[in-house]
Amino acid sequence: MRTRGGATTRRPSTRFGGQRGNASPSPGGLAGVGSPLQTLCELVGGERAARQAAAKHRCGRFVKPGPEDVAAYTTELLTATQTTRNPARDLDGRHLGARNKFGVTLLHKALRFPNWRGGGHLLG
Repeated sequence: MRTRGGATTRRPSTRFGGQRGNASPSPGGLAGVGSPLQTLCELVGGERAARQAAAKHRCGRFVKPGPEDVAAYTTELLTATQTTRNPARDLDGRHLGARNKFGVTLLHKALRFPNWRGGGHLLG
């Protein structure tokens, strides 16, 4: 039992990088999983396409979203963006530039969920 101000004894943890930790991936483990950046590049068709999409959407500083963007950011649209299996059909005619009051876009939410189909559609 730990008491306030008393000495504590702790065993060295092997959870992160010790003898049994993540020092080397095991066969059949996570060795084939790429980084998020690699996944994004594959999603949009390569590194060049990813850089072009980033340059297209680059912004120097935070710009407060307009009232129409905030009004369009509904739970229904957010759910459709995060769960769609056919984004061309489900997101057609929607206001895809919708953002919440903090500037979080549908693309942020689609990739965080993650829904790679929806994210690819929003990048396109």
